[in-house]
Amino acid sequence: VVTPPSPRMAPGGGRDHGGTRRPQSGEATPKYVDPQLIEDLRKDPLVEEVVATVRTRIRVVDPEPAVQMGPAGGGMLVGTTEGTPPQPLARGHWLETGKDGEAVVSGGFGARYALKLQDEITIGGVGGELRLKVVGLLQASSGSGMTMSSPNLGDLYVTPATAEKINGYGGRVNVVSLILKNTDATAGFVKDWAKRTAAANPPVAIRSLRQQDDDSVDWRRLGITIQAQNATVLAFLAACFIIFATLNDGVRERLREYASLRAIAM
Repeated sequence: VVTPPSPRMAPGGGRDHGGTRRPQSGEATPKYVDPQLIEDLRKDPLVEEVVATVRTRIRVVDPEPAVQMGPAGGGMLVGTTEGTPPQPLARGHWLETGKDGEAVVSGGFGARYALKLQDEITIGGVGGELRLKVVGLLQASSGSGMTMSSPNLGDLYVTPATAEKINGYGGRVNVVSLILKNTDATAGFVKDWAKRTAAANPPVAIRSLRQQDDDSVDWRRLGITIQAQNATVLAFLAACFIIFATLNDGVRERLREYASLRAIAM
């Protein structure tokens, strides 16, 4: 379940000093998932687990990025109660309940800031700045590590208590991840809940990450098929050109021979 994010901040910009600022024209207004809707989802007989997540934009105060990726700094903070990492761990361990001040970073984000286990990183948000210790590194995946296509993914994962200190507020959930008891019922579940989530205040959207992954696989397969077809067409055209050039050279050689014979006969 997803809602639009909080108003954007310009990480590291002149107006970003750890305090609030007035949303500019055209920016998204703060929207969060209604707590009653979360409780209704918990009561659904098809739902096995509900993970409430706070996903916000933060800036990195220290260290400086080892790899520059445009003018915007920082990344996406995810405050989660999930007991398992959203992606496989490359090193270290996942977040432990009751241990605040620790963070697990994504592969792309860790590479950008050259982070290793037990390194410390200072994060800034609306609630102020906080120094965190890196206790886990996720496996690197495709993409820049700055923009995540799935709403449950981010650059920096922390406990809800740590996220509350950085954000300056608590209890405002903007992403809810659901684990169903029967994954085969995912499509029907999304269809049944789509109208209810759209009618919520504020309205939210529900989508299947499993279906999203399947669609991504289908697009990749389509891309591979198109590339294979293009390669076949290019190979066919190249073969035709070679055959034509070979035959054309043979015809020209025969014409020269006939011309020579006619000249000798005369």
